[in-house]
Amino acid sequence: MEQLTSYEHKLTWVQGLLIDCPFGTPLADCPAAEIRSLPIPKRLSIAANLPEPELDNIINHHKNCLAKREHSHKSLSDKPQYSL
Repeated sequence: MEQLTSYEHKLTWVQGLLIDCPFGTPLADCPAAEIRSLPIPKRLSIAANLPEPELDNIINHHKNCLAKREHSHKSLSDKPQYSL
């Protein structure tokens, strides 16, 4: 089995992120939101033509978004539950 290069690995991640938001609903500042409105073949073509620094930007944005959303979700689940 061939080992993916760093670029190929990043491209694969970005292609997945351009298919759908990992949380189902993207935030207003999502760099992939507008691209997701295009047909899937066009999204994949766009990803394949992005320079590596742009792939890095999209991946880093999504890592930060994931961390924020997980933290927000954890904060909500840490609140005491009250019953009537």
